[in-house]
Amino acid sequence: MRRADFCGKGNQRLATESLGRVAKVAAEQSFLRVDSVAKTVTLELTIDTEISQVMEYFEIFLGRMQMCRRAAEVLDCRFKLTINGAELA
Repeated sequence: MRRADFCGKGNQRLATESLGRVAKVAAEQSFLRVDSVAKTVTLELTIDTEISQVMEYFEIFLGRMQMCRRAAEVLDCRFKLTINGAELA
């Protein structure tokens, strides 16, 4: 699946693909930032909102985000999530 398949308004491909696949294509960039001094683990995402709204992306991957939070807690850190420059607390 290519990003070009989803670009453009009125693209019928969006309606026929699974939400998970669409959300994966919508993620343009991801970066995991670990700050050992502040004891934070931050997942920074850039989402193409022409392909998937941020809320849809978050709903699809909620379980994974919860798992990341628990993993950070095991490391005695705080998990933070930043999507398109906005920190979600």
